[in-house]
Amino acid sequence: MACTLLTILVFVTLHRTEDYHSKVAKFFYEVAPAARKELKDKDVRMLSLDDGIVAYALGATHHVGYRALW
Repeated sequence: MACTLLTILVFVTLHRTEDYHSKVAKFFYEVAPAARKELKDKDVRMLSLDDGIVAYALGATHHVGYRALW
């Protein structure tokens, strides 16, 4: 129980950002379309170390890299 409470306390104090979802939405709906226009004729390849949302939003070919790091 103490470990659970410590984990929650660390997350809330150090890692929680209240505007996280609005930042992701802004990137996905405003920044990525403009970037896709600029990258339209280029073959973009990425190594994703997260869930791949940036590569997906940009329409880039990507490889999930955290599997390669194990």
